[in-house]
Amino acid sequence: MSDGIIEGLDLVQSTKPTWHGKEQLCEAIVLKKGAPLMEGFKEDGEGNKTDVIVQAPAWLRQWDVEEVSLSARGNKKTPYKIVGFSDRPNDPDGTEEEPREYFLKPYNPETYHLLENERFMDLIEECLHGIEGATVTTCGSVCGRTKAFVTVSIEEIEAYKAGGREFEPFLNFLTGFTGNIPLLINNSNVCTVCDNTFRWNLQLTKQRQKALIAAGIVSEGDTSLDGLDGKAGLQTTFKHTKNMPTLLKKIPAIVQAFLKNQTLFASVLDLLGDMPCSHEEAISLFYSFISSRSVKSGELSNQTASKAMRLFELFKHGKGNSGETMADVFSAVTDYFTHENTNKLTLDGDTSAISKQYVSSEFGSAGDSKEQFFDWILLTDNHADYIKHGDKLRKEQAAKETDGEEIEREAIELVPVPAFALPAPTQESVAIVSTDKD
Repeated sequence: MSDGIIEGLDLVQSTKPTWHGKEQLCEAIVLKKGAPLMEGFKEDGEGNKTDVIVQAPAWLRQWDVEEVSLSARGNKKTPYKIVGFSDRPNDPDGTEEEPREYFLKPYNPETYHLLENERFMDLIEECLHGIEGATVTTCGSVCGRTKAFVTVSIEEIEAYKAGGREFEPFLNFLTGFTGNIPLLINNSNVCTVCDNTFRWNLQLTKQRQKALIAAGIVSEGDTSLDGLDGKAGLQTTFKHTKNMPTLLKKIPAIVQAFLKNQTLFASVLDLLGDMPCSHEEAISLFYSFISSRSVKSGELSNQTASKAMRLFELFKHGKGNSGETMADVFSAVTDYFTHENTNKLTLDGDTSAISKQYVSSEFGSAGDSKEQFFDWILLTDNHADYIKHGDKLRKEQAAKETDGEEIEREAIELVPVPAFALPAPTQESVAIVSTDKD
């Protein structure tokens, strides 16, 4: 199945225009079941009228998934199920039959709990109940309705400046129906100057907590981190198991975690904005990071070298960047993996490539890469070993290009720095999957 926004199956609603241009623009998206569609028009100063959607029922209220029994040959019943879905346009009671399409992966209902859209949306409503100023900003499905999401802004957390840039914070609810995607809740930030996006898990790992303390953002024994490590019941990933309904009762605690995390993220960005980074250091860091993601870690192909050079250009000339600080380094990476890493097809005028890039950035491998780089920067107090490693790779690449032939490479290993090693993929970071390759 394609990994983009499938025309005729998927829809992305948004209250603001997006960089990918694939959204259905609505002035308001309503979570409540049975909300009516309200259309109108806007008139400019010259009397020209433009049709607008004043209020739209949330897309995930317009269709739902259901368990469908799976039979063997001869119409023999089996204990397995598959997931089917049907549209319900203008039919809130479900009285009209609609054609159904099925996901072909069977599952055992004894071990997998299907979270229907209706329950998913009710959960979000419950979570936001009593939260003043909570507004749905996006709602949609991607990848042929195998992944669904709702994004919420909360008035209490307004746009803020950090690292010399302005950000808008959002709370994300993500789920899927293919068996390998749990219900996942995290927070994301959009840099308004360049539309770069970055998601950060609400539950902090021990490594991140130690790094925040080492960086002086919080002090030892500071209660501002209480509850963010899961000890106080905070849970942000919910597997589709029989225990899921019970675990979901813990969800309301995530709103407070969201408020705490935004403060921490802003503090980290301010810290990066105060850390100078020369051009030589930046390009070496990019070489080192890109090589660490290659199939043979530590080696650099012409393709990965080109990626490192593109990151360097964004560091110097990307929107909002001046090529001077570690915040510019971070912004270059979020810029690249938000807008540019899909290389199967050119993005110029190719709407399918744009939708694939959007899905990868928000739900797939590009989103994971941005979070890995954030940890890569945060989990150390000394980048010297990685700069040295990247510089060596860069010189080797230059020698290859000069000689016009492969040079003999000596074995290169990063100097072990336990606090700065790339973290092993966590369940949260690999929960939303994509089929694209960098």
